[in-house]
Amino acid sequence: MRGAIRFSVGVLVLQLTVWLGSPGHADAGEAPDHYRIGAYIVSLSKLDSARGTFDADLWLWSVGRSLARDPLESMEFINADRVTSRLESSTQRGELVWRQRKISGTFRHNWDLRNFPFDRQTLTIAIEEGMSEANTLLYDPDPAETGYRPQPELKGWRVTGIALRGGVTHYVTTFGDPTATHGSDYAELQLAVTLARTSLAPFLNLLAPLYAAFLLTAMSFLLGSSVVAARMSLLAAALFAVVINIRTTSDMLGGAHGPTLVDKLNILGLAAIVAATFATVATSVLSGRVAPTRLARLDYIACSILVLLFAGANAVLLATAALAP
Repeated sequence: MRGAIRFSVGVLVLQLTVWLGSPGHADAGEAPDHYRIGAYIVSLSKLDSARGTFDADLWLWSVGRSLARDPLESMEFINADRVTSRLESSTQRGELVWRQRKISGTFRHNWDLRNFPFDRQTLTIAIEEGMSEANTLLYDPDPAETGYRPQPELKGWRVTGIALRGGVTHYVTTFGDPTATHGSDYAELQLAVTLARTSLAPFLNLLAPLYAAFLLTAMSFLLGSSVVAARMSLLAAALFAVVINIRTTSDMLGGAHGPTLVDKLNILGLAAIVAATFATVATSVLSGRVAPTRLARLDYIACSILVLLFAGANAVLLATAALAP
């Protein structure tokens, strides 16, 4: 009887030892390793809205207690098309290990140009731990030392802010881990740089054909009712200029987020041309029934109304875009 009891107790002790020593429970009472992560942006370049990318050079560093684990080695850049690293170093600072490396890469950005040229862009570099889950490794952002180097060569843009935010990304999959049942969590960082435009030159270049076309449209009213063919020729030239400008704008700005400010102004120009065409046809119909002086007066009134409406609509659209958050 005593032998059976001893055997049972031995089996229980053995099972408890195996259970506590299993990988799934060895870390159950252990806190995850924390690493203070910071970044310093050396340069931004090749801001390409057509391709939806930008290039960046930056220093990354980590400070932690573990000698065996290097978070800079296992982290991945989620929104990168290309990344290279160099100048890796690891230095013991008392009980802490300070590691750093320089990163160069091309990163994807969803350029929202609806309010161009009053748009503000937040370029983000998304970083995520690629090997250890959040229960064993966490990132602590280092916002005090995170920053950027001012760039005079960043023409047309001005850096208005930089932020480094940490968190945890949850995946609904276990990635095939037979010991996991509720998905996976990994440490993440978001390095965000906010830019504001400082140059209106590209915007004015896009608008020059539109305003030239509207000038032709307005001039058509001043030719009088006796030269309807000449008026229609001016309107046709104006229409051609606006159509070409629409294609140029589409190639440069795209329309992934909806119509841009320049698209709306081009549509406004098309509406002005259509209105002027109807006015010209009406003048042609009335030319044999109404005195020429009265027709000329009607043309001047129509031209004044069209100019005022076009200028007012332009002002509203520009103000709305400039004041957008």
